[in-house]
Amino acid sequence: MNNSMDEKEKNLRSTITRNLGDIVEGILTKNPKFANIPIHQEAAQSFSHYCKYEEKLKNDIKSRFIKAQIASGRFFCEKSLFGHQGKPFAQRYPEHMKAREDFWNWIKSQEDYSSQIGHARTAPIKKAIVNKCVKQTIKTRHPEFKVDNKAFGSIGYYRNIGFKNKIFLVVDTGSWRTTLSFMFGIDYPKFSMDVAEFFADHQSHYGDGYQSIEQVENAINKALDLVDALMPFYLEAIECAFTDNGLQV
Repeated sequence: MNNSMDEKEKNLRSTITRNLGDIVEGILTKNPKFANIPIHQEAAQSFSHYCKYEEKLKNDIKSRFIKAQIASGRFFCEKSLFGHQGKPFAQRYPEHMKAREDFWNWIKSQEDYSSQIGHARTAPIKKAIVNKCVKQTIKTRHPEFKVDNKAFGSIGYYRNIGFKNKIFLVVDTGSWRTTLSFMFGIDYPKFSMDVAEFFADHQSHYGDGYQSIEQVENAINKALDLVDALMPFYLEAIECAFTDNGLQV
């Protein structure tokens, strides 16, 4: 956390953290308000497995797992807004780590991982081609966004949402990454959060392996379907935080 941060910004970040955490909890508890948000394994590995086996899971495992995921999601939101503070999640919430362990042990008992054979892979397409595909696809889907590759160190797009603030969509292709990570960001207070955090996962993984331009384009469009569904809730969380703190977005 930036020690030079003034009290106004700290309060604003705290409110945004709480508001984003409320979205996470709403999604994980299947509040009808969030019924149209797609559940992709690329962004919600744990929650997608939960949804797949929900009817078969024992009530004890279900309730403990969802509580653990809500705590984890709120922890990720806090980390996005304030950085690393205090104990890591595993040390702060050992009971939630145990709940996750029990959940995944049950999942593994239902799926025969040993029989899963990896697909033959070709050499991945060059990162420059991946970047070009990202830019072209987003330009087609969201012509209102403008390119800004400096704000967050990745392929960034922004549009104005107020008098001086900017909302960002950031796509990390990474120097060593073999998947695409999609993030929301904002100019002030400056922070970014991965779309996976809305499902209490750490990072999204679209376009596994960059095997072909068609595969990458399909992955981008799939991710943008999730981005489009989440964006109104993200903007509402930001705007309400500014209003609650007597500020203009």
